[in-house]
Amino acid sequence: MNLIDLLHAFDMNILHIVNSTLARPLNDVLFKIWSSEALWFALTGFFLARTAYSRQWLNFRTLLWLGATVGVSDAFAAQIIKPWIGRIRPCKVEGLVRIVDGCAGSLSFPSNHAANGAAFAIFWLLWKGPRAGFMAMSCMFMVGLSRVYLGMHYPSDVLGAFLIGGAIGALSYALYSKLGIGVKKGALEPLY
Repeated sequence: MNLIDLLHAFDMNILHIVNSTLARPLNDVLFKIWSSEALWFALTGFFLARTAYSRQWLNFRTLLWLGATVGVSDAFAAQIIKPWIGRIRPCKVEGLVRIVDGCAGSLSFPSNHAANGAAFAIFWLLWKGPRAGFMAMSCMFMVGLSRVYLGMHYPSDVLGAFLIGGAIGALSYALYSKLGIGVKKGALEPLY
């Protein structure tokens, strides 16, 4: 068995464990919530409203920059990487996974949800520091796990997305810092 076959077998084993072995009605509900875009839009709205209410305009600009970072991650994953790789979602392969909440789209690598979560989490970690970064990284992990649990992605789709999104988040923060758009860490009231 060569390395590619070994990695594929490992990927399929993890997919089976997360998608089938962890299957519970409560998990179905919880992982649908973690994958829901509505949750993330509500959280974004909260941060923007809180920042505007506090008149922390530099934080507001940073949140807009962060939103653009996530947008770049989303576009890069969906418009460049997915068509280039062309991997079919596990939920499109008949009988491969338990489908929890439908099967959107046809292409799988990388997971846009996971890439966007990683871009956000890495930028947030670099901007707000370890405590807030740990919370963001935990959310990123749960989003990635939810995509595998729901049968939408292979674990390697999520891992690759974490690397791609994380790199975009780190590069974006480096550019943000170089341009001097925000303020130094801790200069304003934390958003978390």
